[in-house]
Amino acid sequence: MSGSFAERVEVAPIVTEARREPRTIRPRRLASTIGWYALLTAIAVITVFPFFWMLSTSLKGPLDPISSVPPQFIPANPTLANYDTIVACLRPGETPKYPPVSVGAYRAERFAKTAS
Repeated sequence: MSGSFAERVEVAPIVTEARREPRTIRPRRLASTIGWYALLTAIAVITVFPFFWMLSTSLKGPLDPISSVPPQFIPANPTLANYDTIVACLRPGETPKYPPVSVGAYRAERFAKTAS
């Protein structure tokens, strides 16, 4: 163990140029990668679509069809009146312009019409 620390340490040579051959993509690996991206894209679309549908439907006016064939994803005349109705329902003492109907009340009304 004679000599200074600097004499005992080896210094790696500096690499001035990269000696790497161009990478070739194998067809099987390329097909696998494309398949994974297609699967992930399909899952993303399936996951995001209900949120898009809810937002699109919430912007429709009272005359726009909620469900039609073919479906109308973007409303012809978007409106924020539905959000105003919800806010009006949350304020105490105010009557909304279009009172919301609960699902239970709608089903009871449909049942009453069907039974008679």
